[in-house]
Amino acid sequence: DAGDTAVLPQTLSLYHGDLLPDLYNDWILQRRLTLREMWLDGLATLGRTAEQQRDCQVAHDAYQQLSQADPLREEACRGLMRTLAGMGQLPAAIDSYERLATHLTHELNRSPTPQAVQLASQLRRELELQPAVQQQSHQFIPPFVGRVTERAQLLARLDEAALGHGGIAVVLGEA
Repeated sequence: DAGDTAVLPQTLSLYHGDLLPDLYNDWILQRRLTLREMWLDGLATLGRTAEQQRDCQVAHDAYQQLSQADPLREEACRGLMRTLAGMGQLPAAIDSYERLATHLTHELNRSPTPQAVQLASQLRRELELQPAVQQQSHQFIPPFVGRVTERAQLLARLDEAALGHGGIAVVLGEA
């Protein structure tokens, strides 16, 4: 609650699962759900903060844990897609989208939001471009050097803007 994200990883590590999981009395259910939601929200905050600080591994781990705990939480999937793309793992990023789409269809009979669909489409296009770029040169040059990370950062900024948090992003360099 204090907004101190420096202690967030230690705080989140204190949660070891549902409170008194073998107890089914009404008085414990609300507290159990509240603690679980606080933990899930904390993981989301850690993921967003780590992305802002360009710490892909911490962000990836937070989003991965969040996705496993709540596979229907699209925010976690989009964050996982961005961080995997930022780490150069485009096929894994697309796979995480496919898992989300499958879960949403089977569990809620709905499709992912347009933001997730657009992100997956962008990642697929970039994955398709990789072999073409590699064939143009005899030596290996990684495609879009540095741009996967920058795009992930820009997408994170767009997600923040959608949540009402203002900011600015400047893109410089060759086209």
